[in-house]
Amino acid sequence: MLFPKLVRSGLLFLLAGITVAIADARAFKPEAALPQDANQLVREAIQNELNGEGKGKDRTHWRYHLHREDDRGSQDRDVIETKEGSLAKTLLINGRPLTPEQRDQDEERMKKLVNDPTERAKRDHRLHQDEDKARQLLKAIPDAFIFKYDGIDGNQVRLTFKPNNNYTPATRELTEA
Repeated sequence: MLFPKLVRSGLLFLLAGITVAIADARAFKPEAALPQDANQLVREAIQNELNGEGKGKDRTHWRYHLHREDDRGSQDRDVIETKEGSLAKTLLINGRPLTPEQRDQDEERMKKLVNDPTERAKRDHRLHQDEDKARQLLKAIPDAFIFKYDGIDGNQVRLTFKPNNNYTPATRELTEA
């Protein structure tokens, strides 16, 4: 079923971020009336976010800790974003510090990424594919869920949501999300 997979894939986190974006957007425009339909508000917030993407406005780079789990286990990485792309140093594998051999392998992986244009091109291609999938997921949110207003706290709009049982994903990726 689509919705448990959407929840597992972290869409709740995205929805929380969208709610914050909606609240922030409305906080700066108190004269702007809320659409009667909460789904329209979410649709507008997502479109606003997508319109701001890729226009060169935000040149900030982040450093963050990434915890990833998959069939092979878990990894914790220190990720640093640069204008040439992100570089991630592995800190833990399955909750344990790297062995000297694993550290050497990780250093080699990072050096190859920095020095090999083919590796960077592969990474960039994967990144663009992931970004396209994320945009598709964002655009699907107002259709995949039914939003309702749940109140206003100061400048923040509170929403509730539930799965839209009439939603049919447009692509296989959205079905598997």
